[in-house]
Order: sequence, then C-alpha cells, then structure tokens
Amino acid sequence: SVDFFFFFFFKQKTAYEIYQCDWSSDVCSSDLEFRNPLNFMMTHAQLLQDVIDGLLDQEYLESFDIINRGGKRLLRSIELVMNTSEINSGSYKIREEKINIIEDILEPLIQENTNFAYNKNINLKLNNELGKNVIVNCDRHSLVMISAHLINNAIKFTEKGEVIVYAYNE
Repeated sequence: SVDFFFFFFFKQKTAYEIYQCDWSSDVCSSDLEFRNPLNFMMTHAQLLQDVIDGLLDQEYLESFDIINRGGKRLLRSIELVMNTSEINSGSYKIREEKINIIEDILEPLIQENTNFAYNKNINLKLNNELGKNVIVNCDRHSLVMISAHLINNAIKFTEKGEVIVYAYNE
C-alpha cells in the first residue's frame, strides 16, 4: 500500500521560484555557532571510520553511517531555522541558477534517504516521467531544503508501504 505521495509539478518547462536568503551577520553568526561544531564532529567521525574500516564488524561500522545521516539532517534543520529567520525579517533573496532537477536534486535526495526508509521497512523510490535532462531555473539551495524536508517527513510519518517521489509534467 502507498501511504504517502510526494509530487513535483511542472507546467510548460517552468519550475518553482523558490527563494534563498542573503543572511545578515547576526543570523550568519548564529548559524556558524551551530554548524562548525557539527561539521567538526561529522568530519572526525568520517576520519575514524576511514581509519578503523576493516577492523570492526559491519554492524559497528554502520554506526558511522547513522552519525553521518543524523548530522546531515541536523544541518538541514539548522539551515531551515536560519532561512525561516530570514523570511521573517524580510531579507530573503533569490539566487537563481539553471540546474538539472533530477540529477542535482531528486536522485541525490533519494539516495541519501534510502537507508532511513529501509530502516523503517519502507520502500522509497523515484517515479521520473520527465527523463534525465530536466533543466530548470530556480534557487538550488531552497529547492534542496524544501524537497529534503518533504521527503524526510514522508518517510518519518509513513508507518508501512512506500514513499514515491513523482516527477512529471502536468
């Protein structure tokens, strides 16, 4: 059974106009206070994993993947809080660029969330009817943040079945 659907809609080759902030010094400072220690911990966990790879059983090595995934989720949450602060302050600005929405956004997010879904006995898949070369003009950072949040919540709140990310032309 499918308990949750996640859709991307396109009309005549146009995509979302999603905005990204130009952080003020106060918000940027707060952001760095959270990000730097987290990045430090994630980097050192990766270094430890590289050093002890092959010395421990696979079940112990999987702990490093859990640390990495949790760290990435926490970084996204920090960015979401910072972006929300910028929206509320009125200083949110667009940073448009041309990106391939399938290869640059959806496929990496599906890959990043596959283990999270697997651990919940949920099948996560991308149903792409657009093909591989789908170039859109949008704010990459904001689209990644919004998409990651929606996919993560779809997995988090699905108790059984599957989460399907649909990409198609309306």
